[in-house]
Amino acid sequence: MPEALTRIPTHAAIIVDGNRRWAKNRGLPASFGHKAGFDRLKEITRYAVGDCGIKVLSLYVFSTENFARDAKEVGYLMDLFANNFRTIAEEMNERDCQVQNGTLAPADINEQTIESHLYRQLPPVDFMIRTSGEERISNFLLWQCAYAEFYFTPVLFPDFTKQCFDEALAEYAHRD
Repeated sequence: MPEALTRIPTHAAIIVDGNRRWAKNRGLPASFGHKAGFDRLKEITRYAVGDCGIKVLSLYVFSTENFARDAKEVGYLMDLFANNFRTIAEEMNERDCQVQNGTLAPADINEQTIESHLYRQLPPVDFMIRTSGEERISNFLLWQCAYAEFYFTPVLFPDFTKQCFDEALAEYAHRD
């Protein structure tokens, strides 16, 4: 993390974009891009929450429009998230994020608990990042982003490194 940062967002949001283009640019199937993107997602999540001090990190990884893609690709994505998300959650718990901080017992989590903790209960987004060069927010957290600072980068998400995240945070810290 950049040492001289005086301002870190409480709630950062990332629109993860560019996995398919990353694979296409390399002559690879889309699934390779999604896997590379998911691996990067694990790294950036660990870094943002565990090392940079971001309290809330919201991620936009799959839109309803994506269901119109090839069934094999959609199936791969669903399997990728289902099989690997537990690893990220366990790691965040080890870092005292989520329910392990003692305010909520895992056994107490039910449908109503989840409903009460959806977007409506989160603090407003301070900083929205979108990768891949697109400059739109695609209906992601519209209400919560009313006063957010936006950062658009041409970097495709599988190439969005910790250094790229640091550059984004440095940009945020310089804004007023």
